[in-house]
Amino acid sequence: MLVKLKAQDYAVNNGVEAKTLTLSGHPGLVIVDYLNSHPHDLVVLGHRGLSNIQALLMGSVAYKVANLAPCAVLIVK
Repeated sequence: MLVKLKAQDYAVNNGVEAKTLTLSGHPGLVIVDYLNSHPHDLVVLGHRGLSNIQALLMGSVAYKVANLAPCAVLIVK
């Protein structure tokens, strides 16, 4: 039986320090505000793969964070 692990459980089981936060507000801005007040070397974000037109019309969290974050950003598809 295959058990799907949460990202934090996976990280801890593989020796990576990780913590989970629950914040509210516009995702891109909340992430950038958090990064401005809590320094990090790298933030890793997933990307849903919207088309360029969809991302332009709806906005992209990954795009906003990549352009405003004070640290390196890795966007994973």
